[in-house]
Amino acid sequence: MGSRSHLQCCLFTVVTILTLSLACYIYSAGYNTRRDQSKLNIYLQTEKDLYSIQPIEEKNIGLSTKKENTNGSSSKAIDTNGSYSKPINTNGTFPSNKAMYDVAHDTFLRPVNGISSNHPASAEELWIEIDHKNTLIRRTVFFDNRTSIGPAIVIILLHNKTKEQEPDLFAKITMPNGTKWCQETQDVNKVIPDIPRTDFRHGPDNFMCIVKKLALTKNTEMPNYIELSTNKSCTDLLPPMPIYYEKYEKRVKFALCLHKGLFGYVSPEMLIHFVEINKVLGASIITLWIQNTTESVYTAMLPYIKSGLVEVLDWKVSVAMRNYGQFAVNNECLYRNIHRADYLVLHDIDELIIPYKHDTWDELLAYYSNKIDLSHYASLRFKSLPWKVGSKSNNSFLPNISSKSSATEIPWKMTCSKMNIPYYFKTTERFKRIDITRKKVIASLNTTISIYTHRVRKMVEGVEKEYVVSSDIGLVHHYRIPPLDGTYIHSIVMKKFVNRVTPGIEKQVC
Repeated sequence: MGSRSHLQCCLFTVVTILTLSLACYIYSAGYNTRRDQSKLNIYLQTEKDLYSIQPIEEKNIGLSTKKENTNGSSSKAIDTNGSYSKPINTNGTFPSNKAMYDVAHDTFLRPVNGISSNHPASAEELWIEIDHKNTLIRRTVFFDNRTSIGPAIVIILLHNKTKEQEPDLFAKITMPNGTKWCQETQDVNKVIPDIPRTDFRHGPDNFMCIVKKLALTKNTEMPNYIELSTNKSCTDLLPPMPIYYEKYEKRVKFALCLHKGLFGYVSPEMLIHFVEINKVLGASIITLWIQNTTESVYTAMLPYIKSGLVEVLDWKVSVAMRNYGQFAVNNECLYRNIHRADYLVLHDIDELIIPYKHDTWDELLAYYSNKIDLSHYASLRFKSLPWKVGSKSNNSFLPNISSKSSATEIPWKMTCSKMNIPYYFKTTERFKRIDITRKKVIASLNTTISIYTHRVRKMVEGVEKEYVVSSDIGLVHHYRIPPLDGTYIHSIVMKKFVNRVTPGIEKQVC
């Protein structure tokens, strides 16, 4: 009897230990899941901190949830500038702007090129994936007919630099008259950052951007399309690749791109504020890429798309990598604009290039054109200045839009309750020390061959890479979250833009 009780006691002890071990394992797994989720929550909260408001309802900015094409088919309407202006979800609905990226977002496509019947019909076909997804080739290629560089066809791809060397690529080129030939691609530049990052966002830092070209003989007209192959006989062809070539009769002065695909929660009104301030600064074309964000972002941009100011394109990289392959975004931005604009502005949504002694980028360039020969430089480089924003900041509104100001002190009075004051008008606290590492550039589209987030990577021979703009002439304002630790000082440099920016925002929001 005693031995049986002892045995039962031992069995109870073993079961208890196993149960506790299993419970610890389950808790640990749950903790890891919650920890990953908490990282997402931290990101979402910091984005809201940057904006200092709760996510807005679509009705607050005149947006609506549309129901169209409920028969299950997908349709698209192309506007006059080649961008798709009306995405229609196959189930007839759009995700709420409060919701995170929804699978419904994948049921329609914003092509990177609306002018070719060879363009992919699904989001998955925006990229051609080879070598077990170690090489991702952007489906649309570009015709570069610049006098100092072209003619050439430019191909942008991402390659896993931890694997063996990227495959050799050959192209079957098809001309309008039916002529075809096979040609090997050449490397233009491998875009790798000056200082590798260790804080991997959205995946490991293992992919580099490679810009390749197919050099054409002088006066060659633009081919119809190309088909790539990994063998020099151009057999076993990959899908056809449409060629993008958009040339304005009169080039605009400045094109601007967000330097990576939008992801996570992005406030639609924040994008409106971003577009309006950059329009005032001088941007005539603004290009945004969507990686995975809420559909209301696109809906909020529709008025700008229809006016020709904004184009929104799908990015949708399917492989985990640092910042979703943003260096490829940078170079797609470059080659989309080489025949449309004179200069390219490239930065993030929480950054602005602000002239200090002038009101616009054009006036700033005119100032320097009297001092230096701008054609000798591929870019103007701006140092960065962090600004304190968000819930951790004790900053106040600028004097002329403070709710505490008297009516006589407010040149433009905010009467629309739907409108939120833009983040760049909310802070008067700037970092005392200027950051020389987070530079941004305005690049010349006549001389730049490849580019990445912070500077020009390759330019035509005989041209210097950059001219550094004096800090009293212009700076990059970086409204970062969380704010840097250090000394902050008071500044109301943004005051001069209030009356020029806010009416445009009010028109869109109210």
